[in-house]
Amino acid sequence: MFEIQVNSTPRTYRDDEALAIEAGRVLKARDKTTDIAVANTVTGLWLAVTDPYSPVGAWKNPPVLGVVRQTGT
Repeated sequence: MFEIQVNSTPRTYRDDEALAIEAGRVLKARDKTTDIAVANTVTGLWLAVTDPYSPVGAWKNPPVLGVVRQTGT
């Protein structure tokens, strides 16, 4: 199960990793100023979507206190 977060707030869930990442890219393309992250609810790893048109980076450990911040790649 993958959670899509907008500005550190859970907004929707997807069962498939590729669909979750694509949904994050669509949200990022709509508004580039928002922080978009895809979190794996099973492993706790998360992935920041920084640019909707570039490859997504590697899965990362959850940030401190569960706050997701966008990092530039």
